Amino acid sequence: MIKIKTKKSFYLNILKLTGFFTIFLLSFFISVKFSQSFHFVDEDDHLVFAHFMNKGYKLYDDLSSNHQPLVYFFSSLGQKIIQPKTLFSLITGGRLLVFAYGFLWSLFLLFQFGPIILVFILFY
Repeated sequence: MIKIKTKKSFYLNILKLTGFFTIFLLSFFISVKFSQSFHFVDEDDHLVFAHFMNKGYKLYDDLSSNHQPLVYFFSSLGQKIIQPKTLFSLITGGRLLVFAYGFLWSLFLLFQFGPIILVFILFY
């Protein structure tokens, strides 16, 4: 939680949040515009594993992966909520969910480490 001690720290927090949301809005519009033009291999992994987890398979018991589990659980929950009817909606929804996942982690990092993390967020 942000503690506001002075007026200066309040404006610094506003500046941090403004920079953060500007970076994410730009990256969101860029990813939406070009999302059908690139192929990211891990994306297939996230979508397929989430689908099988929703069918009752257990991660790391029935499904073998070298990735951390949070993104699979997040994708699985998203597929349960969105319930895509077509492959296009599955891929688009999956991409938006991974973007939201990155957004939440980046927001956490911003408040944990301060404005210097915006450089990392911008290039990662």
